[in-house]
Amino acid sequence: MFVEVKTRSAETAYHPTLAMTEEKKHRVRRLGEYYCAHHLEQPLQPRFDVVTVVLRPRGGRGQAQVEHYINAF
Repeated sequence: MFVEVKTRSAETAYHPTLAMTEEKKHRVRRLGEYYCAHHLEQPLQPRFDVVTVVLRPRGGRGQAQVEHYINAF
């Protein structure tokens, strides 16, 4: 499993998933393919997940909001 983690503050105007451009997805897929090609002793079926973290504003109460997107791309 390969996981891309994107973090933003709550004060940011857009959600962290919007930072996963097609170019970024392509680079992560290539990295996964490279890893699998060099670890042939383990039959791997790669999965690409995205975890987003939205941090609370400074002085805000509560914890960060975390979301896990399984098989995101």
